[in-house]
Amino acid sequence: MTPTSASDTALQQTFTRQEVLALTKTSAWRLGYLAQTGIVVPTPPDANSGQLAYTWEQVVEIRAINALRRNLSLQTIRKIVDFLRSSGFDAQLKDKHLVVLNDDAGDEVGWIMPDWSEMPQVMKVTGKNVGQFVMVAIPPLCHLIDDLWQTARISNVIELESFRQRVQPTD
Repeated sequence: MTPTSASDTALQQTFTRQEVLALTKTSAWRLGYLAQTGIVVPTPPDANSGQLAYTWEQVVEIRAINALRRNLSLQTIRKIVDFLRSSGFDAQLKDKHLVVLNDDAGDEVGWIMPDWSEMPQVMKVTGKNVGQFVMVAIPPLCHLIDDLWQTARISNVIELESFRQRVQPTD
């Protein structure tokens, strides 16, 4: 048996672009946009395989972005991510609770910040005008993960045992 290097192990724990397309049910264009705008950036192509690689967390994040896309434009999602980064917060959206105010002037987005006090704090992250309140709920993380497993089971692209090994937590 040949020893594996840390980089070989890291690549084994990632997903190819083709697998990500199948798991997230997104388009190649959208993956490119997410990478170009810095929202979800895969690792650079490996010198041996020449393929981009995505982590499990990135796969879940892309799935969460797809859920947001039902109510928000990609540009608005990019503004939210930019705001979170520039304000020093974790920019991942998969575990955020957002409130969207829709009106003719565009969307205003508020983030219900995690707070264990009696009154949650809402931070406005985009927009100018107040409109109708619409609660946009990214499905709970466990539902996103369950949906990804279901997609993997029925996919012609994903090899289930390999998938199982790559999403196992590492010690």
